[in-house]
Amino acid sequence: MHYEVAKTAQRDYDFRVVRDDRPRGAERPLARVDVDALSADLRSRGLDDRAIADILSCHLADFAPADQN
Repeated sequence: MHYEVAKTAQRDYDFRVVRDDRPRGAERPLARVDVDALSADLRSRGLDDRAIADILSCHLADFAPADQN
């Protein structure tokens, strides 16, 4: 991720955040995920336990059923 700055009609310094390409794509291995902390954070943002379980099973391979790996 990096910033780009340009002069525009609205302002002299118009900042823009640009996401750099990832050499291995969007998927990358995670060594460790604190599932309890992640769940607590999602819960504090208003998600219920069912939504949290859906997120974990969809996006963390270790929690997905065998046919989704």
